[in-house]
Amino acid sequence: MVELTEAEAAVYDRQLRVWGVETQKRLNAAKVLIIGCSGLAAETAKNIVLAGLGSLSIMDSRSCKDACSNNFLIPHDADPAHSSATRCAATLQEMNPLVHVVGLQQPEGNHFPEATLGQFNVVILVDASLDQVQQADEACRRCNTAFYAAFARGTCSFMFADLCNHVWTPQGDDKTQSLTQHSSSYVSFHHALQHPWKKLHARKSHKLFPILRVCFELEQRHKRCLRAADAAEAKQLAHELIAREGASGELFSEPLLDEFLCGNQGLAAVNAVLGGVLANEILKAVSHRGEPLNNFMYFCLLDGAGVVEHIGG
Repeated sequence: MVELTEAEAAVYDRQLRVWGVETQKRLNAAKVLIIGCSGLAAETAKNIVLAGLGSLSIMDSRSCKDACSNNFLIPHDADPAHSSATRCAATLQEMNPLVHVVGLQQPEGNHFPEATLGQFNVVILVDASLDQVQQADEACRRCNTAFYAAFARGTCSFMFADLCNHVWTPQGDDKTQSLTQHSSSYVSFHHALQHPWKKLHARKSHKLFPILRVCFELEQRHKRCLRAADAAEAKQLAHELIAREGASGELFSEPLLDEFLCGNQGLAAVNAVLGGVLANEILKAVSHRGEPLNNFMYFCLLDGAGVVEHIGG
């Protein structure tokens, strides 16, 4: 395992007192990839870079001109023709020179080569289509790489975790961690979405989960990302699924679907909340310390609460 330098011990002194030297060593050895340069990606990247990873790669296909306006890692005076991923990497490198940060060009066609994904301990796909989430998750499962997906639009957001088979130890000092190992098994994104609606609790299950299933099926049908004009068809499909699966109509919220489809980029407040939670989960995944989330979390300003659910296990 990588030893801490004097500079790292000085910079990370505060968190070393919280989670110990061995945990920080695991963080320093980790290689993480974030695909996407949205405001949510920026929040997540900032948090994990300041915590002291070994290396972080940011991958995106857009130039600064086409980057999301709520990405605070890209200065207003950035050259419009420059790569948004490279510019984000430069800002993050300034935040913590001890972390190796690099910007990568995303391959055309949004493909996710296993040879690339397999080089990382964790891959995070941010603000992509649900079809892309499925593709990236399946590719990561084949190379046994931990995978997270996160999405924020308007007041709605969710994250999904697939760590395959993950070994972890409870929070505690380094001396006790080796004595209390636990393991958690995860299911794929596609498997989770196929979870029968009739097994969901109408009042306890978050209403964003059925919306993800509806939107995923429509994306498969139309072979494209959805937009506000698809709301009527999405509502019709939702009611068809409710009837077909014998589920309660209380599971589905038309106002939440409208918000999910009609929103543009995620609000800054939503990005900050989900980006903080996601970063913390990534740190738990690479350090193997603390019980990780398994497997969905939703945060919507309409209900003002973060809801964690285990679906499809």
